[in-house]
Amino acid sequence: MKSQLYTIQSELGKPYHDFEFLLNCLSEVLLENNLPHLAEQIPWLNNKEPDFSGKEGKDLLHLYSISFQLLNLAEVNGAVQNRRKKLEEEGISGVNGLWGRVLSDLKQEGVEDKTIASQLKNIFVEPVLTAHPTEAKRPVALGLYRELYLLLVKRENTMYTRFEQAKIKHEIKLLLHKLWFIGEIFIEKPAVESELENVLYYFYKVFPDVLHYLDFRLKQAWEESGLDPTLVQDTNSYPTITFGNWVGGDRDGHPFVTSKVTEYTLKIFRLHAFKLINKLLDDLSEKLSIYCDESCLTQEFKKALRTLGNQYAIDNKSFGSEPFRRYIHLLKMRLPIIEKTSGEIELLDTENSYKTSSELESDLRLLQSALTDYGADILSGIDVQKVIRHIKVLGFHLTHLDIRQNSRYYEEALQDIIKSSLPEVYKDIATDQKKRDAFINNELKHNRPFISRIDHLGSEKAREAVKTFHVLGKYTRKYSERVLGSLIVSMTHNVNDLFTVYLFMREAGLSHYTDSGLVCPLPVTPLFETIDDLVNSPQILDAFLSHPLTKNSLEHIRKKRGWPEPVQEVMVGYSDSNKDGG
Repeated sequence: MKSQLYTIQSELGKPYHDFEFLLNCLSEVLLENNLPHLAEQIPWLNNKEPDFSGKEGKDLLHLYSISFQLLNLAEVNGAVQNRRKKLEEEGISGVNGLWGRVLSDLKQEGVEDKTIASQLKNIFVEPVLTAHPTEAKRPVALGLYRELYLLLVKRENTMYTRFEQAKIKHEIKLLLHKLWFIGEIFIEKPAVESELENVLYYFYKVFPDVLHYLDFRLKQAWEESGLDPTLVQDTNSYPTITFGNWVGGDRDGHPFVTSKVTEYTLKIFRLHAFKLINKLLDDLSEKLSIYCDESCLTQEFKKALRTLGNQYAIDNKSFGSEPFRRYIHLLKMRLPIIEKTSGEIELLDTENSYKTSSELESDLRLLQSALTDYGADILSGIDVQKVIRHIKVLGFHLTHLDIRQNSRYYEEALQDIIKSSLPEVYKDIATDQKKRDAFINNELKHNRPFISRIDHLGSEKAREAVKTFHVLGKYTRKYSERVLGSLIVSMTHNVNDLFTVYLFMREAGLSHYTDSGLVCPLPVTPLFETIDDLVNSPQILDAFLSHPLTKNSLEHIRKKRGWPEPVQEVMVGYSDSNKDGG
């Protein structure tokens, strides 16, 4: 392996010299911990064949895991540096797939600036983290590797003296010491709480920063392409980005995901959403420490200050002649949280607290307008706009929680409900598919539950299914339907598998009447996973989409979310269909 490293270095260059540097740091760490026998077995530095079955097998696995992770860091850094070089030499349109190339191509084709700008907001992207954890590393290890990567990038700076480079090496070794002792991976199969901790790391620590970086790159590419910069000043005209999550909502094959787990998931994501918003407002307050006389402010802004000041008692002396900071402090007081003396934050809904993120967004736009009128255009267009964009994308929930369950589970739970509430009907339809279809279709015309009390249900499966929908109903009524994504039905075999979910929404009081008729406010998504189901999917979708309840529901969702036309999400189970049909 040692000779292989030298061959790779001669062919591919710097990234693998960086890799050798990291491995040597790891070797020094092991020697400093009196582990020379392990230092002698670091892959790519030595040619010794590992024996994972021996008494040191566990330590060797740990050593190899770290070594391969260091290889990954070095290669990622190398790829980033190569991209930077390409961008520097060929310009922002030099890399395929980035905004620069796309905008440059559109301009060359003669598409007008306004036409391109008008279509940006019609782009919709929603990355979803599923409940099948491919990341075995603990969040603490992920954080350490992130720090390690940043130090590796720092070494690229040729301005540093040899003394500063030595300090960087010392910090790298300190991180490797920590990684060696804490253990990278979960010792036991991750529980739902551990999976939540893992995905929360990305929603809380990574994606918020990535969002603003992507926005900056779009604006930069737009200007570099020679397009009118005034058309992309407001991030409201940018592509719509949202995030989805299955962890805590996907119960298909995961019996530990209960209604209580789903409720906890919704709560924990809401809490972390407000932690982020609270910090963003604190940071914004520091940036807007502007002394100005209130006579310079707009009447609308002064009125808002008075109204909020009457609702919340604050010490105006603390803000002196800083009305913008005072306004932000008052907005913070409207957040449905309470800050403990220990610094911890807890959720606390009050009469005057924000109910939806759009309310906070509206208040921030008023601040933005006041700053612009005052003459601080850059502050309103960058600092305030950044917070508005964060709230627009991540809201009061960080991510939309998808709820996934197997069609068979829903079918059996519904049968139990009918058996408990309408025993004679159950006997009549139990073995007759046509009668069962007619019964379900007739039930979709009415907005009343089968049963008034959950404890009257005969099976735990039925009780748990209804409890889950009651949790969804409580949260959507109290906060917003946008805390949830889709109700995914895995192994969708027929249209009744989808209609059954409508009946569960009705059972929990989620369905309601509008001027157009009965609607269910949450989107139902089929997941076709077998070859037969894929073949039959057009007929299933035709029957589903042509039903009045589906039409009304999709139109209701369209209006709520501001979409130009109704949208029906359809999922294809790629891995399962391949297993089924080869």
